[in-house]
Amino acid sequence: MQYYAHSGNNPDKSDWQTLDDHLLKVAATAETNAKHFKAGKISWLAGLLHDLGKYTPEFQARLEGSKNSVDHATAGAKIASEIIPGHWSKLIAYAIAGHHAGLANGKVEGDGRRTLDARLKQEFGTEQGKLPRLDDKTWRKQLESSIPALDQLSPAIKLLPEKEKERGFQFAFLIRM
Repeated sequence: MQYYAHSGNNPDKSDWQTLDDHLLKVAATAETNAKHFKAGKISWLAGLLHDLGKYTPEFQARLEGSKNSVDHATAGAKIASEIIPGHWSKLIAYAIAGHHAGLANGKVEGDGRRTLDARLKQEFGTEQGKLPRLDDKTWRKQLESSIPALDQLSPAIKLLPEKEKERGFQFAFLIRM
């Protein structure tokens, strides 16, 4: 099955953007933009995973005109939180999960949206309340060889020690970047 990221106007889909093309282009752009603050590789991976939830029949039906809404951001955040080592996994999961709706609260509810922790605990499946099941075979075949060695992803970012009281702000700003 061919997966698409964005639809176009032609009925034959000749002007639709394929999902693997979209993910690789976003990854390259993210890497270019983030290299200025020494987070190129991990930003590349965030770009690669950000729309992973589009590898589902539910999202493809949405592109075909279905009115059913599909959470496509949580899947990439969930995969990122599982494969990225250390504390970077959570930071990248925030960026991916919030790439359309903005950053969610981590654990504390309050703004009416699901927290990041609640989203990451969701299971894949077909039942109500579960994330649409990813076509793992396809996305892994198309993208996994592109994923850099995970032990080399950690950015060479140094938080400012003289700003210890502002550490939360520094991480929040980094996630937004």
